[in-house]
Amino acid sequence: MAEISRFTCSGCGAAIEFPPGQKKMDCPYCGVVNSIFDDKEIKEAKIELVVPVGVDQKDLLDFIRKTMIADDLAPDDVLDLGGVVKQAIAFYPCFFLKGSFSANWTASFGYDRQESYTDYEDRTINGRTTRVRVTRERTVTDWSPHSGVAKGEYLVAVYAGDEIPIEAAQLLSALDLKSLTDYRDPYVAGYDIRPLTMESKAAKTAADPLIERIVESTVYGFAQGDRQRDWSWTKTLKFEFIKPGLAPLAHGVFSYQGKEYNIWADGVRLGLKRTDALPRDAGKSRAIYLGYGPFFLGLGLAVLAAFLSTSKFWIGPIVIGLFLAFLFGFLRSKAIVRYSKKKKLASFARIKLEESGSEAELSEAQREELYQATKDPVKSFLAKTERDFLVIPLAILIFGGLVCLGVFGAAYKNVFYSSMRSATGEVISTFGHKPEPNAPDRRSDRNATAQEDSNQAASWAKDDYKDSSYSKSPASKPQKSLDYKNLANLFCSSYQPLYCLEGRGKPEVNGLVGEEDFYREKKYLKNLYEFRNGSPSGVALKLGPNGEVKQISNYQNGLLQGPSLISRQGLGFSRVGLATIVFYEQGRREGYGFTFDEEGRLALVIDRYVDDQPDGVACKLYPDGSVKSLQRYVNGQKTGSIENFSPGERDSGYAWMENSLNDIIEEVAKVATPLINQLPDKTP
Repeated sequence: MAEISRFTCSGCGAAIEFPPGQKKMDCPYCGVVNSIFDDKEIKEAKIELVVPVGVDQKDLLDFIRKTMIADDLAPDDVLDLGGVVKQAIAFYPCFFLKGSFSANWTASFGYDRQESYTDYEDRTINGRTTRVRVTRERTVTDWSPHSGVAKGEYLVAVYAGDEIPIEAAQLLSALDLKSLTDYRDPYVAGYDIRPLTMESKAAKTAADPLIERIVESTVYGFAQGDRQRDWSWTKTLKFEFIKPGLAPLAHGVFSYQGKEYNIWADGVRLGLKRTDALPRDAGKSRAIYLGYGPFFLGLGLAVLAAFLSTSKFWIGPIVIGLFLAFLFGFLRSKAIVRYSKKKKLASFARIKLEESGSEAELSEAQREELYQATKDPVKSFLAKTERDFLVIPLAILIFGGLVCLGVFGAAYKNVFYSSMRSATGEVISTFGHKPEPNAPDRRSDRNATAQEDSNQAASWAKDDYKDSSYSKSPASKPQKSLDYKNLANLFCSSYQPLYCLEGRGKPEVNGLVGEEDFYREKKYLKNLYEFRNGSPSGVALKLGPNGEVKQISNYQNGLLQGPSLISRQGLGFSRVGLATIVFYEQGRREGYGFTFDEEGRLALVIDRYVDDQPDGVACKLYPDGSVKSLQRYVNGQKTGSIENFSPGERDSGYAWMENSLNDIIEEVAKVATPLINQLPDKTP
């Protein structure tokens, strides 16, 4: 009488009995198909090796459930509404290939170094383009050929069946084969075994890419230097054996909202897995993206304003607003994900607690720990997405308001100040308007009334400029005399900016506009501008208490434009006494900056300003014109260490600038001299 075979179900672990002669049987408890092979069938299938199973059904069930909730965007109810449809561990046929290799390789290895070189570029100064010699640095790589021999061993597995998807078959090739051993029946008892359908010749072809990756990794281990290129090698393989065998794979299927999802994993440690595209909560994803809405709206506003606006910005409020908006979105996304993860883990703990009711191996302490883990978490404020209709608009209002303050605040600052001063009577009257006789003068105790100041200024102008004439110049209109009555009578205190002038923006204001100040109780003309249509356009002078010219600038449509000359004591049109020459473009420093010593020699050259900030090399010079030191700037900040040189050691390359600087001074003199000649002392 034939004997009954007794095995353990590969699905649920229950003891099952195979009737005599029956090789496959459905488990009466879980329905999993179980099969057995006898020695004769194993030999016919030529199974020689096996990788033993390293996990049980409980491990697999926990693995499937943890995979269901592993994604941050997995639905919170995926465990409550989803269910495990299938879990099974089966053996799949493989060919195992073992051997050694030898690879002769060649390559080029490169070592980087820095070198200086001379280049030429076109630069425009005061409308004149000049070709300039500049020194730059570049990275140079020195290459050298190398060769060698790489040797090693390989042990790979290729799937030898035709039933599972390619993603699952790739898990067999990635298996840890340390436990590979000779086939024995107990290793596969109770597990389904799938048939081998591949020949050994095909296995060699399938294994070649796997062996090539091992050879490649070994060869690249010989790399040297900073860079490598031109890798090439030829390999020689020696096969120790090509044997058929079995390796375990775990397969799980779960359903959620009427759709099934597959999970494949290795049957050794469940450390490798392949899955279908798992379910994701679209509402949770939208809530996370919505949290970053205030940041992207603020960023878009700042970028748009940067392209369309010509006004300066307050960078501080913009940076703070964008930072806080991004931080709000980041913390909100973390809060949503953290709450979701805790809620899914609580569902997992509840399922484990229910299943542990009949498990004697769980202690009371373990059950209590599971019970505590089953409690749903409390939502934090940021995770309460049901309040988005209130929270998101409030965040946009707060953070967007900061960005708007930075974008538009500077543009309206002067309008605000001007309006406030007009309301309190602190703005000096425009031409043709006289203050009321009894109106208090709030500028200073040194001024009795605005009318007295105007009369005093007119008297001073009459005495000092009576016989002078204002000659024609390209940047101004001709006038008979520089009389304070012809200055549009716009005077501001020294602490107020130019834009406090009440006449700014009024088209009818044309001609000369002045600002006055006090020095030792004496009133003097501090600034003098040429106005056109309500804005500075033309020559502008900054004066000292004794009438000396301290700075000559030029305006176009209210903004500084072109060269500006600054003196040490009083400006004469020579290099001696000249302190600085800078250049402006639309109100901001752009291009070169030059500083001179007391003898009129170049002492410092900054080769580039960008948007009012040094962004290039600051070169200090010795009296003989050679380089004293070099310091690099990026966006106004020093970068790198300072380089120092001995006198005559390094040529600056700035000798060509001497004639250009003299031309600039000469051109400024032509435009400014007619206006300077109208000043009290008649000297520049």
